[in-house]
Amino acid sequence: MLYNQSVTSHANYQRAKICQHELAIKAIEEANTKDLTAYRKTFKEWLRLQGKDTVFEADVELDQILTYYRASLVHICAYFIKHFLGNKPISLVMLLHRVVQLESIQVMKER
Repeated sequence: MLYNQSVTSHANYQRAKICQHELAIKAIEEANTKDLTAYRKTFKEWLRLQGKDTVFEADVELDQILTYYRASLVHICAYFIKHFLGNKPISLVMLLHRVVQLESIQVMKER
């Protein structure tokens, strides 16, 4: 019986200490609300980035080359529309689809 009272009083003492610590934590949080909000936001972002070890880099030169080729393709298509289709309104996508789907005849010559 004495042992149970000792355990109970010790548990109550520990609960009281925990409550004191929780009150102290709340007081500190209230005093530093702005800083803690920024910290929590940064910490959340840091946790989100964990495990993402790969850092991707953009290949600027390749991007510039591909942009140049895309612009050249648009200019060629615009020239084709102007000179061969008589400026008929047609989208570049439709033009490319029609060029790709052109029918062809294959003629084989004997040597």
